[in-house]
Amino acid sequence: MAPTRRSAARVQHAARDWLTKLHLVATSAGITTVPATLLPAIPSGMRLIALDGVPEERRRVNLARLPGPTAPATDALVHTLRQQAADLAE
Repeated sequence: MAPTRRSAARVQHAARDWLTKLHLVATSAGITTVPATLLPAIPSGMRLIALDGVPEERRRVNLARLPGPTAPATDALVHTLRQQAADLAE
């Protein structure tokens, strides 16, 4: 009997937000890494496998806005987000 040839895996879905990633996994449509902070949000029935010796997950925050001058409230939000990110990185 000839050995079976496995086809290369293809990326069918890509997501950047954790909720979407978890839902793709929950519907058997994907796999993902998960930071420890999300452990309480893991849907029931999902299996976790600990990975040792890999870099810690990094969370990205994006802010979308309309082009043009920003309002003072927007500037304050951006400043606060950057400061919090810098504090977390320390």
